[in-house]
Amino acid sequence: MKFVFIPFTLYALAITSVASDISALEEVRREAIKHSKYLEAGESSSKNSVDLKADMDGFRKTIEPIIKDSCMPCHGPEKDKGDFRIDELDPDLVNGHDAEWWLDVIEVMTNNEMPPPEKDVELTDENRAKVIDWLSGQVQVASQVERSEGGHSSFRRMTRYEYSYALQDLLGLTEDFSKNFPPETISEDGFRNSSERMQMTSQQFSMYREVARYALNAAVYRDEEAQPVYFSMTMDAGGEQFIDWVETRTLDFRERKQRGEVVHTLPTQFGRALKHARENELDRGQTHFLNKETGEAWNRVVPEGFSLWEPMYEKPVDPEIQSYALVLPARQSYELDVGVSMPDRGMVKVRVRASKSSNEGEGYPSLSLTWKHDPKNTHHQGLDFKVYDKAVKASPGNPEFYEWVISLDGLKRNPFLRTGTLHRMAHPSEQIVLTNTYQGTKREESNLLIDYIEISTITEDEMPSDSYTQLFPEQLMTGDEELDAKELLRYFMTKAWRRPVGEDEVQRITKLYQLMRPAYPTFEEAMLEAYATVLTSSHFLYLAQSEDAVSASELASRLSFFLWGSIPDEELQALISDEKIKDPKVLRQQAERMLQDPRVDRFISQFTHQWLGLEMLEALRLNKKEFPQFSTSLKESMLKESMVLFQQMLSENASIIDFLHADYSYMDQRLAAHYGIEVVGNHFRKVAFPPELNRGGLLAQAGLLAMNSDGKDSHPLRRSIWLLENILHDPPPPPPPAVPEIDLTDPRILEMTLKERMEDHRNKPACASCHMKIDPWGIALEEFDAIGSWRSEVEGKPVDASSMLVDETEIVGIKGLKRYLLGNRQDHFAQAMVEKMACYALGRPLTFSDHSEIERITRKTREDGDGLKTLILHLIESDLFRNT
Repeated sequence: MKFVFIPFTLYALAITSVASDISALEEVRREAIKHSKYLEAGESSSKNSVDLKADMDGFRKTIEPIIKDSCMPCHGPEKDKGDFRIDELDPDLVNGHDAEWWLDVIEVMTNNEMPPPEKDVELTDENRAKVIDWLSGQVQVASQVERSEGGHSSFRRMTRYEYSYALQDLLGLTEDFSKNFPPETISEDGFRNSSERMQMTSQQFSMYREVARYALNAAVYRDEEAQPVYFSMTMDAGGEQFIDWVETRTLDFRERKQRGEVVHTLPTQFGRALKHARENELDRGQTHFLNKETGEAWNRVVPEGFSLWEPMYEKPVDPEIQSYALVLPARQSYELDVGVSMPDRGMVKVRVRASKSSNEGEGYPSLSLTWKHDPKNTHHQGLDFKVYDKAVKASPGNPEFYEWVISLDGLKRNPFLRTGTLHRMAHPSEQIVLTNTYQGTKREESNLLIDYIEISTITEDEMPSDSYTQLFPEQLMTGDEELDAKELLRYFMTKAWRRPVGEDEVQRITKLYQLMRPAYPTFEEAMLEAYATVLTSSHFLYLAQSEDAVSASELASRLSFFLWGSIPDEELQALISDEKIKDPKVLRQQAERMLQDPRVDRFISQFTHQWLGLEMLEALRLNKKEFPQFSTSLKESMLKESMVLFQQMLSENASIIDFLHADYSYMDQRLAAHYGIEVVGNHFRKVAFPPELNRGGLLAQAGLLAMNSDGKDSHPLRRSIWLLENILHDPPPPPPPAVPEIDLTDPRILEMTLKERMEDHRNKPACASCHMKIDPWGIALEEFDAIGSWRSEVEGKPVDASSMLVDETEIVGIKGLKRYLLGNRQDHFAQAMVEKMACYALGRPLTFSDHSEIERITRKTREDGDGLKTLILHLIESDLFRNT
């Protein structure tokens, strides 16, 4: 359910006139705050002393006469335009059944949509304010009464991402366990965790059992025979001694070929490598080896499937800084073949000692790492793993280590890793690729020097967490299987089910273990089956809420699934048994702690992705001929901009109004170039927007504009609907059936501009009422093309980004749109943000009885400066979060 924006005073017209005299958006923003209904003197205190009774006397004396004069001529006995009669609504919002209809009345009156400006019916500003103020007060009363008379109950399963996070935290693993589950349906509010869409099929249930068993096996996996594997790579291997390495193998493979022992192409490949090495036609624009002392350099060709370095089984010692280096120019790579030496599971650490090649210029190179395999030696195999770039800022002569830790669990591996034969089809080896992702044009600052690389498998004592002890903690192991099974199950069930478990529940699963034990050769295997039963129980898979007050365990789970998308940790769980978590001060302390934990990145990613509908950006495909600059990398940067903006605003408790307009954003070099800003480096950083770029805020983000295009051009209707649904939480009604589409075969239509076509469509009687409310928002964004680039012309004609809102306010372009939203809709947006956050936090759609609490949270947020973190904390402290 969406709630309408309900002002206590009518100030829209005044602000519009003020805004017209103020050129700076920040001034408009500050001026509008002064008139916020949530910040008016006396309103906050009066909220606590509302008389919870219907004000029928006030309706009859003041409101009914206004409605008769201004509303009933079109919505009364003589005419029921839109099949709506206001005289048939019960004015008793507390005891009647028409409160939600009255919300619609408030909405259209607040937005100056009714009475329509073109009608002769007159409604003065004073009378409009009287009706809105009376209705808003009665809505508050009715909402509080309904809230006091009954709570909410919700019962939903975990989303697939919550299920994966829960298994990771419960078992101490890093693998993504969600990838084989179908995605959840998106709710009307835009979220995937809504209880109204979280049914479970029998097929899904069987998948849960299968994945749970797989995860448990991964948690106890131990390869007793596996040895740590190391590669210690100094770059002198690519220097003068390279020719000896190639010559030795060339002669060896020729002899072995004569004996029929090797693939016939190997001697040829090494012969070419030897010829290339002897001729040494150096191209310094390509990857090459360098003797830093003499300046001598070499391009080296290593045949597919071979490496200059062999694996070793003793931990190496970091060598002194070397005189030889591997040089990676901008956008060049080097492929390290690790053969079949990497284990099936576990972690791999890659350490690269590197530096810039020069201190000249302000830029610096960046280093990315990918994991790949190429069974057919076709060079077309997609990259299986990629981590974000690392900026290499170390000075020449003082290289520093840059480190990656890669989990092999769940990583797509070479299918022939254990069955293929090296140097034959299908090739079983795997490769680690290092790439200099510098995107600039200044050669002196672009080269990257690597003098040492170490690749190693991480031994058990170096693992970040020991997943085995999550299932078999030593302190609970006595050697008595019967006793151990019972205590281990009690421990595991309490964590997995997120509450204290009853003795009867423990006894039931223990009996199941006892029945299964004879069928398994070891205690451990039988326990894994019992654990799998715990993980396929509804107590694990479902997030339930009782009909009565929210229990301590339910509150702890609600908090952890809101901020971490997962189960409570030990500290949070310890507050359940004595119900300390229900203390508002303790709850706030826990929320603040959790917001500082790295797991909050899950909330940032999931909420931002769902709130803004970023799956549309992920799925976006554009014509490369028309938009050659739109690359996969640029799309990734666009996607990350929204995430990083939300992340930094949360970290800094920035005002949520910055989502409407700010003079900054976060970007890397690639995205900055798209915006026309010079930035060096591939890491995201805060960048100020020059005013002439007309950027800042979500509405001007290139990715959000691009995902609401049609792949060829802008799409005002899509952009309008997205703004209304995702930003203002005011979705338009669905189109009526059998509405005719725009006929693109009509020559008259083809001659029109896009805006003219929309106006022609809007002139049709069946379309007018909806499109006059929808279209203007998107038309104001016409200054941005299909990939969110600024434009002033379309097909040789000046862009027409002017439009008229339903209240007859004209907005021109992105500046006019922002000015209107900042000046007239700040409260509306603040309430929409609270509603969106509450929907996500509660995992259910909002209802009429939630309205008074939404208003209260919005008021507190605005009073305390509109901070994003402030909003979240006020939501968590609210009665809405704690008790419904």
